Amino acid sequence: MTQINNFSIIDPSINLSDPLPLFATAVCCTSTPHVKTANKPCPVQNQLLWDQADLISYYFCTGDLLGPLLTRLDEVLLLYDNGNLTPGDVAVIVDEAYYDIVSILVSCAKNFVP
Repeated sequence: MTQINNFSIIDPSINLSDPLPLFATAVCCTSTPHVKTANKPCPVQNQLLWDQADLISYYFCTGDLLGPLLTRLDEVLLLYDNGNLTPGDVAVIVDEAYYDIVSILVSCAKNFVP
């Protein structure tokens, strides 16, 4: 059984463009005993303010940086279609492409989204 004990609005101003504007406290009953964990600091989750972003610059930045990646992936697709890649090669390429995409998006967001 889960029960919401309390909730509050984190951003009191009317700002419907930002995600996660609520904070809730809940009680959950489980059958497993509580396990004490080491005191580790919680990671900080930054909230991007897309309504204040320079969206045009973000758009062009991501386009400029993702363009070469798209060209590289098109070349890889041709190699795959011709049977020149092993499944292991494909897995490595997908992992690298994912890392590159996330890095590009984060980098552009740091430059143009407060």
